[in-house]
Amino acid sequence: MYLRLPHHDPTEILPSHNGDYILVVQPGTIVVCTTTVQDINLATNRTSVTHDFAPGLPSQFTFDQIVNNHSDKVVYTITYFLS
Repeated sequence: MYLRLPHHDPTEILPSHNGDYILVVQPGTIVVCTTTVQDINLATNRTSVTHDFAPGLPSQFTFDQIVNNHSDKVVYTITYFLS
């Protein structure tokens, strides 16, 4: 997910060419991201989700979780307070 802060409608969600979503928000916005990830790696049973922010630093946040069984799912709910 790419979060950008230009002067656009704060609820506008734009598709991108690579399957990511672009959410255009204004400073002071609270963004809650809920993502369900299913393990597909037989070797590690590791899931992860990464959120990219532009502009600003730090710009990338990755969260990961190891599941007990192959094909298990993890629901990530992350809240960002953008200033």
